[in-house]
Amino acid sequence: MRKLFSSANEKQTLLANGNRLIYCIWNGKNIKLENLQKRLDHTLYISSSKLFEKGLSRQDNIAIITNHHHSEKHHHHQHEQNKANSEEFITTKYTYSDLIRDSGNFANKLVDQYCGENAIDDSNQKVKLLTNEKICFLFDPGYDYTVTLWSIWRVNGTAVPLCNTHPTKELKYYIDDSQCKVVIYQKEKKSSLEPLFQEMKHIKFIEYDNSLTKSIDNSKLQVIDLKQNDRENGSLIVYTSGTTGNPKAVVLTFSNILAQANILCSEWEWTEKDMILHLLPLHHVHGLINALTCPLYCAATIEFLKFNPEQVWKKLTNSDKKPDEKHINVFMAVPTIYVKLIHYYDELSHKTQKHYTEQVEKLRLMVSGSAALPTSVYSKWKKISHHNLLERFGMSEILMAISNPMDKEKRKMGCVGFPLPTVQVKIVDFDTREEITKPNEPGELLVKGPSIFKEYLGRPDATRKAFTEDGYFITGDSVLIDEEGYYKICGRLSSDIIKSGGYKISALDIERVILDMSKIKECAVLGVPDEEYGERVGALISLHKGQTLTLKELQDFCSRDLAKYKIPTRLIVLPEGEEIPKNAMGKVAKKPLIKLFTSHN
Repeated sequence: MRKLFSSANEKQTLLANGNRLIYCIWNGKNIKLENLQKRLDHTLYISSSKLFEKGLSRQDNIAIITNHHHSEKHHHHQHEQNKANSEEFITTKYTYSDLIRDSGNFANKLVDQYCGENAIDDSNQKVKLLTNEKICFLFDPGYDYTVTLWSIWRVNGTAVPLCNTHPTKELKYYIDDSQCKVVIYQKEKKSSLEPLFQEMKHIKFIEYDNSLTKSIDNSKLQVIDLKQNDRENGSLIVYTSGTTGNPKAVVLTFSNILAQANILCSEWEWTEKDMILHLLPLHHVHGLINALTCPLYCAATIEFLKFNPEQVWKKLTNSDKKPDEKHINVFMAVPTIYVKLIHYYDELSHKTQKHYTEQVEKLRLMVSGSAALPTSVYSKWKKISHHNLLERFGMSEILMAISNPMDKEKRKMGCVGFPLPTVQVKIVDFDTREEITKPNEPGELLVKGPSIFKEYLGRPDATRKAFTEDGYFITGDSVLIDEEGYYKICGRLSSDIIKSGGYKISALDIERVILDMSKIKECAVLGVPDEEYGERVGALISLHKGQTLTLKELQDFCSRDLAKYKIPTRLIVLPEGEEIPKNAMGKVAKKPLIKLFTSHN
């Protein structure tokens, strides 16, 4: 809400009620309401309201498209439903008007029925808010997830999205650690949470019923409030990957998210004309901020799809779209997805390959993130799509901080680009902590800016240790700048930097070389404890079907591009068909894999 004071007794306020904007003149106890068909004014207040602003002014735009297989349960919606891809899917479209209405109504349900005892009266607006109330929710990616997220934000709550593939034990950890009192879940997710119903009686578990969003009560105004959501209020909790210990709850404020949305929408040139194909998990910032919040912030369109290489290729080539329909023109994925798309493409006929290449080349933007992109995958994808994938660098704590340029010709393979506007970075020596300014000299990356998180929830010591005295966040990543000023990620200090015989070795550099071997499907390079060298370079490898590999073959291949001390001296080849274990974001947790080497001769 923007508050404008025209006199001492009169206050003017813009409210959002359902899919309407309402102008409220508050003069003592007299309230006059008039419908206004105009967008909210810009405001100096930092709040969630601006996240909805463009959607409020573009209510006829398609916000969300979902694809349900006929065997999956889905709820009927008044908007267009059509069978797509030869009877395989039912496609449902939702406008921003739907999203604003449904999130407003569910927000009312949150404060009235579900979290009423925790609600705080706003003395100015006579409405109840859930300021800083942590609310966990467990949903598959899609419309209901988005409605729930917006509902929590509309009551000033703190959203805690749970991973839809985590087992019950892990879900319990996140529910406990986030200090939430309410968990909302889809009916399909009940089996994952049901074992906790008796064990966690202090938690209110609520099964989401989308019919509740359809019951409009115009006597109650659910406010999109500006002033309550100041820069200190938490709006989102996401968890670190847990590669260096138990996952930590990262508290992001409304100002963090808005700063990031402004930066990325400007730098990546988002507009309401864009349409993104969304395959990513929604409990990490790649899927939640980059691929969901940013397009919604610009009133663009998001099409959700469960990953299947055949269906993804059809979507990327817009095979299911009519000429007059909006076409997908943005795609974001983790390297593993690009690898699987390449493998599928390689099996297609030459005619189909040519068609797919011609169509996918039309996309405006293709991004890779969340894990290091092997140079071999970058090169193969460029050959297929004629796209230089945009690589960027971010973390749960800092969101996106470094990005390659939008100009495709200025993107550099193996690098993540340059610091984004408003982001300050510096590289310091691992030991002396002095700033490094010379090119090609690795050091630890420090970051400062408006998107930096507020705190690790319930961990004041960890929060304090995560920052330097002058306010820079200590990323724990080894980085260098090349001769042209491009930033290159060498790896996590804890897992991707191998200390062997006095050398500090980047595991990512070795992985890039190994993946150039045509017979290798996946690899993970890690430090194996060794009495003589401290650590040995070990390689865990998955091969393409029918291939074999010896340690000597691997060493001979690597010797062409790597110094002798970087060449692996330990090798484990996984059984055919077995993949290297990864988390939901496609990242390899390397510490547990070390046990594989120590248990082998």
